[in-house]
Formats: sequence, C-alpha cells, structure tokens
Amino acid sequence: MTTAAQALAGFRASSAGGQIIGYCYAPGAARWFALDATGAACGPGGPLGLAGVFEVRATDGNREFRWLQTAPGTGRTAVLAGTPQPVELPRQRRILAGAVISVRSSPAGPWACLFSARYGQAEVPVDASPGDRIGIESAEHVSEDAHGNLTVTDARWTGLRRIGDDRD
Repeated sequence: MTTAAQALAGFRASSAGGQIIGYCYAPGAARWFALDATGAACGPGGPLGLAGVFEVRATDGNREFRWLQTAPGTGRTAVLAGTPQPVELPRQRRILAGAVISVRSSPAGPWACLFSARYGQAEVPVDASPGDRIGIESAEHVSEDAHGNLTVTDARWTGLRRIGDDRD
C-alpha cells in the first residue's frame, strides 16, 4: 500500500514521457490535475495536496492509472494497459458539459476553463481555444462470445481532446 503521491510518482517514472493528466476525488471536491516536471500533481494555480483524496485516476495517453484509498492516507494502485483483444474498437469520445470560456498555461501545461449553466465552471488540463468543446477519450476492452456477441468488460480512460481534433 502506498500514498497517492508516491503511486503517481511511480506511474510517472514508468511512463514513456509526455504529459500525464488526471483527476482526483476528495470529500466535497473533484479536481483535475497535470503532473509537472517533478511529478507533483498540479492544478491551474499550482501544486495540489493529495493527503485528503480517496480516489485518483490519471493517464499518459496509453495507460490508465487508478489509485483507491483503502486505509487513511494509503491505498492500492492498478495500471490498465492495452491487452490483445479479439476485436479492435475505435476510441470513444464523450463530450464534457460546457464550452471553453478561457485558457491559460501553467508550469504543468495548458488549462482550459469550461462553463455550462447546469454545472458551472471546471478547469481541465487540455490545450484548447475559447468556444471549443472538450471530449473525454476512452478505449473499451471487449470480449467476444462463441456467437460473436461483444461485451464491454472495462473502459480505459486515455485523455482529453478538443472535439474534432485528431492530434495525438
């Protein structure tokens, strides 16, 4: 068992490089973050304290990191990566609520502020422009039975993208 910060540092160390983004849940708050060059989880205003979080998810674009608190301050980690599948499904994109109203950069990378009348504002670690829509991208793990029916057994989060943006 390990702390969320220690587990994220291990995930960064095993990553092939590039930006790692994620989100975490704490009582009364859900926050997006990007790992900075030192491996610290940062929001648009700087480092986030992870001591009070009970769940963390992150991605390096290919693998998904999951940490879940199982005892005060410590938890279990899992890393999901692509596995051989009988059927290859295209990546799925689901639109987040709201449109980008402002953008800024931080030492951990670019940030876009989304706004919707229903949910208010949310800052997400993605490169975008005002007016853009943002989608959360995932890869679905499937299995096929003897009759050719497909069952989605899990979904692995792979990143945030501007809608209509095909950049990797």
